[in-house]
Amino acid sequence: MPLTMTADPPFPLSDPAVDCPDAVHHACRLALDAALPMCVVWGREPRVVFNEAFGAALGGADGAGAAGLPLAQVFGVHAVQLRALLGQVGGKGAARGDIALPGACMALAVSPVRDAGGTVVGALCVGQPHARAHDGGAEAIGFILDISARLGHELRNPLGPVRTAASLLPLVRHDPARIAHIGRVILRQTARMTGLIDDLLDVSRVTRGTIALEREDLALRLLVDEAAEQVRPLMEARSHRLAILNEAADAVVHGDRKRLVQVLSNVLSNAARYTPPGGMIRLAVQARGDTVALTVRDHGIGMSAELAATAFELFRQGKRAPDCPQGGLGIGLALVRSLVLLHGGQVSVHSAGEGQGSEVAMRFPLRRSSQVAPAQQAAAAPPSGGACT
Repeated sequence: MPLTMTADPPFPLSDPAVDCPDAVHHACRLALDAALPMCVVWGREPRVVFNEAFGAALGGADGAGAAGLPLAQVFGVHAVQLRALLGQVGGKGAARGDIALPGACMALAVSPVRDAGGTVVGALCVGQPHARAHDGGAEAIGFILDISARLGHELRNPLGPVRTAASLLPLVRHDPARIAHIGRVILRQTARMTGLIDDLLDVSRVTRGTIALEREDLALRLLVDEAAEQVRPLMEARSHRLAILNEAADAVVHGDRKRLVQVLSNVLSNAARYTPPGGMIRLAVQARGDTVALTVRDHGIGMSAELAATAFELFRQGKRAPDCPQGGLGIGLALVRSLVLLHGGQVSVHSAGEGQGSEVAMRFPLRRSSQVAPAQQAAAAPPSGGACT
């Protein structure tokens, strides 16, 4: 879309003087590592960092942009066009438009970079070179910006407590109890970050087809127990009740233990995340012919028909529950589908509508008893007098 120019468009970004704010540093690292043309702008006297793809669109400019060159030096006479877009960021939160560069015409999407207090301290610009503007390109850029913002938000959430905890350590060095508490905070938040990063790496491996499965015969009962143990802290924190109905206690499947536990724990965690505190979550395990079915049913916020149809798409999110601010990145169910398919299974999701809860059903091929070693048959057998509830 054409830009509306002003003689001297306002630049709403805070002036960091000499230092570059931490949030801008994070945005710069994201831009420099990206494959798409990206640049970051900050300061009242704007400085620019750009990656090689953006430099190519500038007419072959090298990576000197990483030093933080003045806006006018990078864009020359075209700087006023970018200033016009930047001037819209403070009021609207984002801006899109076309900008003419020496090397190409570019559809540019600009989103604000905010510090921990919510102040706009910079702008992240994502470009798509083209001969003429296309609405589809702008939509794709907006989608990428949304994912980038979501990723930054999810990574920043655990970083705040870690940073605060680290700053308190020198003040409590003579108090072992408080040091132990701070250590637990750091471990918990770094574990959260590690889980997010592991999921992102898994998305990359699945997308590129490089994920490797270490297959073996596995007692399904043990997989269910391990997955339930992994999600127990989340469910206890939200006062959930988990009911497990296992009607296939001796079922054995052939697959990767770590990945199958990941599938079950992702589905259970997703149910817990969108179920109000005190709610009930049910996991049913049933043998059906040559397959075993695992169904996770919750009484949470549910899904619209449109969302249910796209729930397994990468980075797809529904609306967040009022009491559940952590919405994630929308990669958990996408990973579930990929891993289930890699194990020769099927997965589906159903919801009667918003507020009606959701049901995720998975099916895996059963390992026939004639194919299972005696040791595995013993492991699959339920403990005497035991019940899974």
